Amino acid sequence: MEEDSQELERGYYFALDALSREPGILRDREHIDQIICEAIEKIGMHLIDGPHSVWYADCAEKDIGVSSVAILAESSISIHTYPMTSYLACDIFSCKPFDDLALIEFFKERLHISHYQVNRLMRGSQIIQREDLCSSGVY
Repeated sequence: MEEDSQELERGYYFALDALSREPGILRDREHIDQIICEAIEKIGMHLIDGPHSVWYADCAEKDIGVSSVAILAESSISIHTYPMTSYLACDIFSCKPFDDLALIEFFKERLHISHYQVNRLMRGSQIIQREDLCSSGVY
């Protein structure tokens, strides 16, 4: 069995961690769902299902927020909010390139972001492919 390292790009992962100047909007499921729909349109992707959102609050209401996710033809997008700390996280996985700088500006405006950090990752770019598994159709 021989192992070869190949560059296999399987998709692009974008993660935005941010703080909002208006934590009240992070409680609004409809607003978060609308932002997901607008973001999908902005980056030229295609909605298959969703967005689906839930409101979460623990018994003591110390941990509350909205989680919303949409399934795309190109993969998925999600936003998770934590209004008590003004924090939000947005994740996009896509097999299609998109303008993430324009998307950051969109989120900054629509979610009233004061501070943010972005992480990007090319998925599948460092896979070791095993010939015996790939040739048999078992992965």
